[in-house]
Amino acid sequence: LAVLTALAVGPVFGGVRSLLPEGWFANWRRTWPILGAFYMAAGVSHFTAEEAFEAIYPPAGTWGFWYLPGSAQFHVQWTGVAEIAGGSGLFLGAIAWAAAEALGKEPPAWLRSLPGLAALGLFVLTWVVTPANVYMFTHGAQMVGLTPGDAAIPVTFHAVRGVLQVVLLSLLWGYYEAFGPGNEASSDSASGGSVSSA
Repeated sequence: LAVLTALAVGPVFGGVRSLLPEGWFANWRRTWPILGAFYMAAGVSHFTAEEAFEAIYPPAGTWGFWYLPGSAQFHVQWTGVAEIAGGSGLFLGAIAWAAAEALGKEPPAWLRSLPGLAALGLFVLTWVVTPANVYMFTHGAQMVGLTPGDAAIPVTFHAVRGVLQVVLLSLLWGYYEAFGPGNEASSDSASGGSVSSA
C-alpha cells in the first residue's frame, strides 16, 4: 500500500496535475464536503455498529507482534471520534471557506489551513486503522452483521478495498499538499486568485 500510495501521490498525481488546466486542481476543495461527509458517516458507524468493528480489531498476539494497550472497544471508539473530527474539518471547512468567499471576505489563515490539516489527520488515521483491514484478510475476520457471516470474504473484495484505500490515501495527501498551511493553492485563493466553480 505504501509503495502504491507513494507512486499515486508523486508521479501519477503530479503528472495529472501538470496536464490539467490552470486552476482546475484547486477546485478539488469543492469535493471536501463529499469526502468529509463520508468520513463523518464512517465515524458514526463506529458507534452504531460497534460490535462489527470490534470483531475486526486484531487481538493481542496477532501476527506474533501485535500488542497494543486498550480494549477493542476503546480503539473502535477513539478512531470513530477521530473520523468524525477529521470529516468535520473537511466538511465544515469547505462550507465556511465558500461562505467567506461568497461574502467577498478573505478566509482567515486558520480556515484556509483547516481542511488541509484535517486531510493530513485522516491520512494518518487511515494508515492507523489498516491493521484491521489486514486482519480481515489474514484471519478471515467478519464484521458481525455487515459481512456475509460464515461465508469467506472473497479475495476480490480485499483487492478492490486495497486499491480504493490507495486512491483514498492519495486524495487525502493531495488535499494536504494543495491546501495545507503555507501551500500554494490556499495562498493563491487568499490572495485573490480565487478559483471559479467547476
